[in-house]
Amino acid sequence: METLTIDSIKSNGWLILEAITGSKAYGLDNEKSDTDIRGVFVLPKHLCQRNRKKVGLLGLNRPGNVHKN
Repeated sequence: METLTIDSIKSNGWLILEAITGSKAYGLDNEKSDTDIRGVFVLPKHLCQRNRKKVGLLGLNRPGNVHKN
């Protein structure tokens, strides 16, 4: 199964919007706060038309903090 990560999405130029959200966006963070990042990306047509079981999409999280959607 091919897995798409934030790094592969960025390096291929598919990321069109990335934003910091959560406590850091509102200035309410402290030393224990994590960084919440949301984004929008567009996959090329050949990946959108594949059998969906062969392509795993991961949330736009940093390495070490990855959650499958």
